[in-house]
Amino acid sequence: LVICQNGWGAAEAFREAGFSKESIYNARVITGFARPDLHTCLVTVHVNPVTVGSLFAASGSGSETAPNGSDSMIEMLCAAVSAGGLECVSSAEVSKDMWEKLFYNCALNPLGAVLRVKYGALVESAELRALMKELVCEAFAVMEKEGFSARHDSADAFLEDFYSKLVPRSYFHASSMLQAIEAGKPTEIDALNGIVVELGKKHGIETPANSQLVRLIKAVEQRDKLIAIVDEKFKAAN
Repeated sequence: LVICQNGWGAAEAFREAGFSKESIYNARVITGFARPDLHTCLVTVHVNPVTVGSLFAASGSGSETAPNGSDSMIEMLCAAVSAGGLECVSSAEVSKDMWEKLFYNCALNPLGAVLRVKYGALVESAELRALMKELVCEAFAVMEKEGFSARHDSADAFLEDFYSKLVPRSYFHASSMLQAIEAGKPTEIDALNGIVVELGKKHGIETPANSQLVRLIKAVEQRDKLIAIVDEKFKAAN
C-alpha cells in the first residue's frame, strides 16, 4: 500500500484499520494536476521528484529504513512511475519530504482556496507572506515536538527555498483545495492545517494562524448552503 494523500496522519489511520506496518508506504508527491473532464488528467507542474518510503521502519526520528524484503518492490514501483514521465525515487527519509510538503501545502492551499487565486498571487502580497510565515512556523514547531525533522533546519531556511525555488516552479498552479471547492467537494483541510492544529493541542503549542484558516475553509465548504439559507429567509420575509 502506497499512500499518496497530502498531509499527515493517513499512514497511522491505515495501521489502525489493520494494515501491517511492513505493508504501508508513503509517497511525497509535489506535482500539480488538473482534471478538466472525467477521462483527462493534466500534469500542470512537477516541482520535485516523487519520493516513496516507510514511516514505520524507525520511530520518531524521521530517518527511516525500508522494511526488509520490500526494497526491490519499491524500486520497481519508482522505476515504473519514472518511466511514465514523473521522476520517482525511493527515500530512507520520506518523513522529511512529507513534512516539508505539509509546510508547502499549509501555506498555499487554504489561502489560494479562500481567495480563489493561483499560488503566484499569494506571494505578491506582503500581508500574505507574513501570514504564510506564521503558518509554516507553527507547523515546524509541531513537527519538532512530534520528534521529526525536516530537510531544512529551521522554518526560515525552508521559507527561503519556498520563495526562491518552490513557488516559482508552481507559480501558475491552482491548488487541489481550490479545485475541490469549485467542484463543490470536501477539501483535505483536516489532513493539512487541521493536523497542525490537532498536534498543537496535543503538545500545548498555540496554532492561531492554522486554526483560523481551518475555520475559514470549513465555512467556505458550506458557502452554497449558507447562501441558500439566506435566500430562503429573504423569500419568506418578502
